[in-house]
Amino acid sequence: MFLARQKYRFDIGTGFLAVVNFAFVVLAASDKITTLVHVPAKILVPILVTSAFLLVWLLGFILDKMQFMEAYQEEQNRRNEMLSAVHSAATKQKRDGDDGHDFTARPRS
Repeated sequence: MFLARQKYRFDIGTGFLAVVNFAFVVLAASDKITTLVHVPAKILVPILVTSAFLLVWLLGFILDKMQFMEAYQEEQNRRNEMLSAVHSAATKQKRDGDDGHDFTARPRS
């Protein structure tokens, strides 16, 4: 259960991995950054890869605690026209007292 929870948090965080990828592209494309921080690339890259992995997990952990996925799903449901139509029809049917069961049908002989 522990590993499944950690993987779930990591999966939430990977949705934001594009920011980390952009940082790596900037680092790989520019020797000025390695010169600026005064750390050789062969040391800096493993540190950045490890820290990126940990930051993605941490972001997933924070989003999990904020119940981000639930809020995200609610927003998707709100924007889904078909789901809204079904929900409206079900609400109207319930309000009108019709639960969808036809009790007037003849019993089978």
